[in-house]
Amino acid sequence: EVYWTTEGETKTTTTMDFRQPTITAYKMAAIIYLTDELIDDSAFDLTNVLIRRFAERVAEEEDHVIVNGAGATRPTGIFVNATVPTRNCTATGLTFDDIINLIYDLPVKYRSNSRFLIHPNLVRELRLLKDGNNRYLWQDSIAPGQPATIYGYPVIENYWCPVTQIAFGDYKQGYWLGDRQKLTVKVSTDNTTSFTQDKTAIRVVARIGGDVIIT
Repeated sequence: EVYWTTEGETKTTTTMDFRQPTITAYKMAAIIYLTDELIDDSAFDLTNVLIRRFAERVAEEEDHVIVNGAGATRPTGIFVNATVPTRNCTATGLTFDDIINLIYDLPVKYRSNSRFLIHPNLVRELRLLKDGNNRYLWQDSIAPGQPATIYGYPVIENYWCPVTQIAFGDYKQGYWLGDRQKLTVKVSTDNTTSFTQDKTAIRVVARIGGDVIIT
């Protein structure tokens, strides 16, 4: 807390409370074997192609767990964390009022950098919503690569979102994703399978943790 004071007055001392959230790191990994003949006969560097593809898959899986990770053996997603406040739609289904209430459920200090997070199948329903003056809430992107907006807030589509739910918030503050071990790659022939079958193993490993910190 802070306090008002006057000239020469002794200042009031204050305290601060901290809590220590625990984010558990989980491991994701994969191994693929390629025959030496396949590597030798390829017209391009097959090993590097596979490594790049593994990096893409790791990034896609991070998108998955941030949104809908089940916890236990992987990070906990935004839609799975039970401490995140929710509200139900009106009995008639999604309405203009529901979107407005969702925006104003969030404390004002978090709104400036907030975004809607939705499943792509919800786009049609959101595009049909109108305000009291019969104006559509949905505004198409003003430039390539820029998201559409609702009431000026960007809309991010993610196939891992539940099709019956919409999230709204400042995810950079609310969700922490910790990379304990960046993607590491080992290309090896030093194992029994590789030695006896003339194969090369490509192994990738990454360790990440994540959870909602500010609900």
